[in-house]
Amino acid sequence: MDAEQDDNLSVIFRHYTMNDVEKAAFPYYRRIVDLFQYPDVCLMVKWLKEEKRRDKCLELIRALVSKAL
Repeated sequence: MDAEQDDNLSVIFRHYTMNDVEKAAFPYYRRIVDLFQYPDVCLMVKWLKEEKRRDKCLELIRALVSKAL
């Protein structure tokens, strides 16, 4: 998946150079994209609507976001 994403992004990066802030933020962007792909989003939306799973879903999101890069 990372290789395919890199291939797709290479088209952009041939014409655009990231500044230092963008370079620092890019790994976080990748994590968000990887985490919130459509099937995962659908499942998490379902869990967030269910009271019994809401807290666990939020815990999962927080854990994934705060995980070291």
